[in-house]
Amino acid sequence: MEINGRKLLTREMATKALHVSSQTLRNWEKQGIFIPNRIMGRVFYWEDQIEAEIERLQSNKNKTYHR
Repeated sequence: MEINGRKLLTREMATKALHVSSQTLRNWEKQGIFIPNRIMGRVFYWEDQIEAEIERLQSNKNKTYHR
């Protein structure tokens, strides 16, 4: 689905893109990481928000932490 040139992803599409479970995605919603869009009883996420989170997760994956 597309609105004003921005693509919306279903919950299933978002979980596959992020490689996380639907419960993790719901937890992130509660934490405010994602704000779901509800349209006609269905939940959608902006594709650009999902892509930004993928980039953030990948950049954190490559960081080295020292004690």
